[in-house]
Amino acid sequence: MRPVGEPRNHAPQGEAASRNKSAQGALRSQAMLKLALMGLMLGQALLAQSVESWPEARAVLERHCIECHHPGKLRGGLDLSTETGLNKGGKHGAVLDRMHPMRSALLQSVRGETTPRMPWKRDPLRTNEIVALEAWIKDGASMNPPPALPKGVVVEPSGKSFWSFQPLTRVKPPDVVGHSHPIDALLSLKLSAAGLGFAAPAEDAVFFRRAHLVLHGLPPSVPELEAFMGNGAADKRARLIDALLASPHFGERMARHWLDVARYADSNGYEFDEERPAAWPYRDFVVKAMNDNMPADQFIRWQIAGDELAGEDRWARAGTGFLAAGPVNGNEENEGTRYTELDDVLATTTSAFLGLTLACARCHDHKFDPLTAEDYYALLAGFVSTRRVQTPFAPADAVAAYEAARKEHEEKLAAARRELELHNEASLARIDLSGPNADEILWRCTFEEPPAEWLLPEFDDSSWKLAPGGFGTEGTPGSVIGTRWDSPAIWLRREFIWDADASELALVAHHDDDVHVYLNGTLLADARGYVTEYKELPVTDFGREKLLRGRNVLMVHCRQDFGGQFIDVRPVLRSELRTMSPREAALRGRPSDPDRGLSTQDRKTKQRLAAAVEAQLHKAPPRLPEVMHLEDSGPLSTKAWLLRRGNPEDKVREIDFAFPAVLPQGVDAAARVAAVKAELPGTHRRAALAAWLTDVDHGVGALVARVLVNRVWQWHFGLGLVATPSDFGTQGARPTHPELLDWLAGELVSHDWDLKHIHRLIATSHAWGQSSHASAETLERDPDGALLSRRTLQRLDGEVVRDAMLAISGCLNRKLGGPAVKPWVHADVIATGSTQKWPMNVVDGPQTWRRSLYVFMRRSVRFPFFEVFDAPDAQASCGRRVPTVTPLQSLAMMNNAFVRDQAARFAARVRGEQTELSASEFATKAMRAAFQRAPSTSELAEAVRYLTVANNAESAQADFCQALFGSNAFLYLE
Repeated sequence: MRPVGEPRNHAPQGEAASRNKSAQGALRSQAMLKLALMGLMLGQALLAQSVESWPEARAVLERHCIECHHPGKLRGGLDLSTETGLNKGGKHGAVLDRMHPMRSALLQSVRGETTPRMPWKRDPLRTNEIVALEAWIKDGASMNPPPALPKGVVVEPSGKSFWSFQPLTRVKPPDVVGHSHPIDALLSLKLSAAGLGFAAPAEDAVFFRRAHLVLHGLPPSVPELEAFMGNGAADKRARLIDALLASPHFGERMARHWLDVARYADSNGYEFDEERPAAWPYRDFVVKAMNDNMPADQFIRWQIAGDELAGEDRWARAGTGFLAAGPVNGNEENEGTRYTELDDVLATTTSAFLGLTLACARCHDHKFDPLTAEDYYALLAGFVSTRRVQTPFAPADAVAAYEAARKEHEEKLAAARRELELHNEASLARIDLSGPNADEILWRCTFEEPPAEWLLPEFDDSSWKLAPGGFGTEGTPGSVIGTRWDSPAIWLRREFIWDADASELALVAHHDDDVHVYLNGTLLADARGYVTEYKELPVTDFGREKLLRGRNVLMVHCRQDFGGQFIDVRPVLRSELRTMSPREAALRGRPSDPDRGLSTQDRKTKQRLAAAVEAQLHKAPPRLPEVMHLEDSGPLSTKAWLLRRGNPEDKVREIDFAFPAVLPQGVDAAARVAAVKAELPGTHRRAALAAWLTDVDHGVGALVARVLVNRVWQWHFGLGLVATPSDFGTQGARPTHPELLDWLAGELVSHDWDLKHIHRLIATSHAWGQSSHASAETLERDPDGALLSRRTLQRLDGEVVRDAMLAISGCLNRKLGGPAVKPWVHADVIATGSTQKWPMNVVDGPQTWRRSLYVFMRRSVRFPFFEVFDAPDAQASCGRRVPTVTPLQSLAMMNNAFVRDQAARFAARVRGEQTELSASEFATKAMRAAFQRAPSTSELAEAVRYLTVANNAESAQADFCQALFGSNAFLYLE
């Protein structure tokens, strides 16, 4: 019934209809939001109740039920030891009724309402025990943590039969006519089954370009190509592969692949994204390990525990940069952020080496793989006592020499500063403050906590240092510093004369984290946090009451947590603050001459001593480069906890370091820790983890070897034999050629983990060296190339594209290693950030024309050219870049200033000293340099047509070279 006076509803029309619909939509949205919030609050309430009711119910199940209902003894087919088993029920059906909890079969059986009564052939449950079960089931029947199994019961974890957890199978490549290479023989089995064979060998020029770009990430030069083409040796391809593997550029190319996995970057990430000037030694460690052919098991062990296993070796310490390379929120240090850092370490370690997503078990058991939350926190216990540190990155003798020089310098500098301070104190004491120097502001100060009596006006502070204010770290913005302060806290006292009304008293200060100001022993002002400029401090009424006409004593206590320090406090007239800023009021009347009142002799002595300090500062020995790495905080480990749903504030119980139960154990974690040499530093847990990872017979070495050779295969072909290189679990892809995968893993292990042996095997196979051309029948039967019936085209990474342009233009700086460089980027990229995260107005040149591996990797501002070509952001481990084809890539090749500049330099290099180069000659030379082949007839005709109609020959040549950079023949690998 409608209210009186309300008009009847009519179908709204036009604008009114639109308004009505919008209003109804808004009301519905508000209603839905309220319902969602009510549901969320209800869910939180139920969760809280469930958490409260579970401990008592858990005790009941452990005392009376689990003995007959666990995976090793399933009476009635019912498992009450896990939430999965509880929800599944038994042979007689469900034991829980979610709609009517009190009617659940489990409760009916323990209440004696159904037969047989439970527990079977035992005394009935007591009333309070039944009530505990009722409350728990009513609250949702959550089991976190799960109940303990009966003593002595060991249940074999499910999932041990999964393919990736199996020992390596002994694979003997078959004897196949025409395929003597073991890789080709193993691949030919599936090809034959599909009625297919390999494609023909790639042409020499194609093979030569492919080998250089895959193994070096750089295009070959024209003279190198011509020498190869003219070589008639039957084994020239194998010898080429050996030569490329021996080059230092091999390590640079392979390092780029691994650094994606290691989520390497040169900055911390998050909002402030501070730089890491000591991160690059880890990148150089990877390059060195690849070039030196460090055994892969050592490569793994040093990245997990190099500091424990060979801490005296700077490269071993640098290896643990793998663990330290992840993002860090340096602006917020608490237990929550610490667990986030540890989660990153664990997630990267397990995905990189085991190919498992153990991080999914942080808050609950893994939804798909047989990995539990207990597995997660037990393995996390291996990292809880670690910390990031920076130490000198230099040979031991260089470090010793530097430390000796630094110590000598610091002693001389301290002596020079002390002499200057003693003179200053003596000369200040000689100033006559009763005359024209009365406005000089001098404080008595101490950096040692004084007795409580320091607040008494009559306290004797004559032993405190006499110094002019303010106090602080040199360079504090907007401050006038009279005396240095670099301790955690400072206490100050000084007298001042007041001849105005007490109501006129105001206080101006520029202070650090916490400052307490007292007037004649009574608190006058109390401020928390730091300020960046002089501000007025509100004064207390009871403090103002202590102000005297005439002489007063001002006392200040200030402390700081980190960063630069500053403290300056001035009593001023309130009326002054109406006409001037707090800073102007604070500094009004301050002597412009800091040495006012000093005698001529004192001034000269001060200048001489200050010059001596300055000279000593410049004699400091040059700092050694540093490496950021991980180490244990000490021999006693930090406690490790099992957390409920990943919440650091909800600790269930302490947990011991252990390996995931489903993975091969052989020797468990405790035994491996005990086996590590006693003289090694730290907790030995990471050393034990490293040993387990590389132990094929009694650890997970078989799985690690599979994961590693699969990554190498992917680096060569663009796609691994397992298409999900960081997920060998149930949700990951299955191997397309499992026998080949195991054979390669076995080859790695049997050849002492020799990675170059695997690279050589792959690159010398017919499968690797075959053509990318295929017949229609082949395309129909093997459309995506999974059977390796041909080589599939691969788009070059952005780093390779940049390096190729630099190499072809003759600008590439081939220097190895060292700190990262910051090339030019467009100003718009920098302008979008809240802080200056890239230098402005960079002029590119030889210093920035280094290989892209050495370009500064900032997490919050990725180098735009790499980003558009699918480079990862290093926030997490990237097992495989997913190539895309987007308009932005074409626009980058058309409009990027670097591309245009390199095209012009390329054109100039093609011209060389030949002033009369014809269009045909120029096009031929340019295309041979860019594509490592001669142009086709149609390509050459098109190029000549373009170059001959242009008004400006040099500009047209630069345009032509830029078009070559943007072509598929340049950007793709056959």
